[in-house]
Amino acid sequence: MPNIFPVGPDAHETKVFQPEVTKLFKANGWENIYHTHDSRRSEAGFPDVLAIKGGYLLVAELKAKKGKTSDAQDKWLTAFEGVQTISVRLWKPGINNEEIIDVATTKGNDPQPPDEIEGLRLKMLSTCEHGQVTYECAKCMKGIADGLASVVEEK
Repeated sequence: MPNIFPVGPDAHETKVFQPEVTKLFKANGWENIYHTHDSRRSEAGFPDVLAIKGGYLLVAELKAKKGKTSDAQDKWLTAFEGVQTISVRLWKPGINNEEIIDVATTKGNDPQPPDEIEGLRLKMLSTCEHGQVTYECAKCMKGIADGLASVVEEK
């Protein structure tokens, strides 16, 4: 197979390599390609490229020839490797609040969340002592956030 990537003293630098990888994927029908252009404003370690074609999601970290991944990059790559379900949602404030809470508190957990978490989830969906839905009441949500934090600390 011929070398389609650049050659020369800078050829193995990520800043030269990444555009060539993107160009190759676009030329082969990958229309949905995401690359963080300024990683200083992104979550530490988030992969360089996400690309979708058909039902295939590619997650790739690009490194210079002698480059090594950071611990944060390894953490992201390991997390993506473990993905078994992809859920796509469109959320708007005040419209999807119950669904957002449900996903945040039940998805990705063990099949049955601990009773403490389930209780806090149900409390968020109920009417609070101030006459509002709990997730819309800052005072009550502070207590729920503290409760969730204590459950997580115990694990």
